[in-house]
Amino acid sequence: MGDKSGKIIIYDMKSGKIIKSIKDHTFDIKSLAFSPDDSYLASASLDGTIRFWRPPSFDPLLTLYLYDKDNYLVLTPEGFFAGMGNLNKNVHFTKGLTVYEVNQFYDAFYRPDLVEKKLRGEDLSRDKNRLNLEDALRHPPPKVEILAPQEGQEVVAREVTVRVKVQDAGGQVGDIRLLHNGKLVESLGVYRLAREEGPAGVALARAEGGGRGGVALRRVTIDPKAVQSTPFQAQSGTVTREYQVTLVNGDNTLTACAFNGPNTVMSEMVSVRVQCLAPSRPPELYVLTVGLNTFHHPGLPNLRNAVKDARDLAGLLAQAAQPLYHKVHVQALLEEEASKANILKAARDLGQRMWPEDVLVVAMATHGRADGYRYFLYTHAPGGGDSPERMLTSPELMEISKTFRALKQVWFLDTCQAGGIKGAMTPLYDGRVSVLAKALGMHVLAGAGSEQVARDQYQGNGLFTHFILKGLKGEADANQDGRVQVQELGAYLNRMVGEASRGDQVPFIRTFGEDLPLAQVSR
Repeated sequence: MGDKSGKIIIYDMKSGKIIKSIKDHTFDIKSLAFSPDDSYLASASLDGTIRFWRPPSFDPLLTLYLYDKDNYLVLTPEGFFAGMGNLNKNVHFTKGLTVYEVNQFYDAFYRPDLVEKKLRGEDLSRDKNRLNLEDALRHPPPKVEILAPQEGQEVVAREVTVRVKVQDAGGQVGDIRLLHNGKLVESLGVYRLAREEGPAGVALARAEGGGRGGVALRRVTIDPKAVQSTPFQAQSGTVTREYQVTLVNGDNTLTACAFNGPNTVMSEMVSVRVQCLAPSRPPELYVLTVGLNTFHHPGLPNLRNAVKDARDLAGLLAQAAQPLYHKVHVQALLEEEASKANILKAARDLGQRMWPEDVLVVAMATHGRADGYRYFLYTHAPGGGDSPERMLTSPELMEISKTFRALKQVWFLDTCQAGGIKGAMTPLYDGRVSVLAKALGMHVLAGAGSEQVARDQYQGNGLFTHFILKGLKGEADANQDGRVQVQELGAYLNRMVGEASRGDQVPFIRTFGEDLPLAQVSR
């Protein structure tokens, strides 16, 4: 039973004795119900939450904050969460008099896979790697201030010097990030990675000393030839960073943030708006597609249409985007060309040619995986097995994205977990891709196929790419204005891929930043 104080009292019906008294709600309880199989108890309260408990101990499982069908958050006692909608507006965490936004915990605690695992009653102790919200808040995030330029400043030159001051608030200083119009342009490149090699054998995640298990902070950098991963030591005191940023004509929003020492809690994001009076520059479109059919890997089946998908998408964008942009530049890396070294080189070369006004489209058709900390893609490499030379990890994707100077970026990831990403792997895959998209401030449209055969063979293309092509040819033009926008295409893919696969393959769409056109429709 529940009472008006928000307390739940569990009775033994035979003896009449109280089994447990639970006081977690802050207001009156409206209803109580057991699941049909008695595996959990749900309680709804006037405090706006629905809480779930696991019999017979009645330990807390989850708390659901439901605002409407498009805005909700699910939170575990450890602090891991999942949800959708404007979470930053509706949900806040508090410790004493300090209020934190949901976004401040997104990188480390957005884990839909662990939320589902908790609901199934499984133990999270081995998954959380000693990470929980209470421990994270023992290391408060630093305070961030933008010293220059000033709010509302008018700038005639294209370049501006941005000076950021980060003050340790008792939890030390981890990664420091600078965003320009919502796009990540500078950071220290610090990531939380598993100490031991990950499930795909990526040596990138190995930390110096400390044995196996747990996590370590690693700084990932990309030089002209390779990826470097080195241990990172959190900083103390006051840290000042200076950046050179190329502005666009008109409004420019410069945003800075920093993480605490363990890289688990982000500071509040501080911004200044600058008006650039330099002449405007017409935007150009850069397209990089990657397609790989052959893997020479015992655990990875070859694909049929990945190369064709990459080639077809490059060809279509070269034509359909031409009327929208001053110039269109297309590069395709197929089969043996689709090596990690070639992708890094293409990113560096294209990045040097771009300006912030430009638009970038990257399309990857290959196999992918996810683990607790990373999402990663398979590239071409000789020989079998996994190696750092074969894997392109999400930290590396973030570093690559920074080399692309275009502020507007769209990434198509037509990949799946090798062998399918059914069940528990699906939310993990979604969560890692979502963190990648949000941190970078870009649009990500991922195929996330659960069935390998259905994903790779559908009317001459992979299922996801088949509908990308149809959508760009005009079927996604919902408002019939003659242009296909990113958000129109995302809505179209959500509907059509799900229907065509009968729910076996559901795209994963995350859009951060301004909407933008991808194709002009001929009518």
